[in-house]
Amino acid sequence: MAQRAWDAAEVSLMQFTFNACSALAELDMTGFDPSSLTNVNYLFGGCSALKTVLVDADWTLPKSGLSGLSTFYNCKAIVGGNGTAYDSSKTGYAMMRVDTAGAAGYLTAG
Repeated sequence: MAQRAWDAAEVSLMQFTFNACSALAELDMTGFDPSSLTNVNYLFGGCSALKTVLVDADWTLPKSGLSGLSTFYNCKAIVGGNGTAYDSSKTGYAMMRVDTAGAAGYLTAG
């Protein structure tokens, strides 16, 4: 089956979308444009096996108007592309960025 691009131009609320998907280990979100997002509260909350979230290298969240309480709550296996490992004190949307040497995050450029 051919891989399809994310058709999410109108998506703004992703609150609880993957919450408690305890068997989810990898998610490919390449092609997803996050510019319309407004709420990512608990987006991956409880995804205890989630290790990798692939996104485009130019992935950028909106500069304002976004809430993301506990976006990565209890994602103990997550590791960003540059090696940033889960930290229980860093579970909000601020970690929803591509992990680079200059900016820690939990996402991996795919």
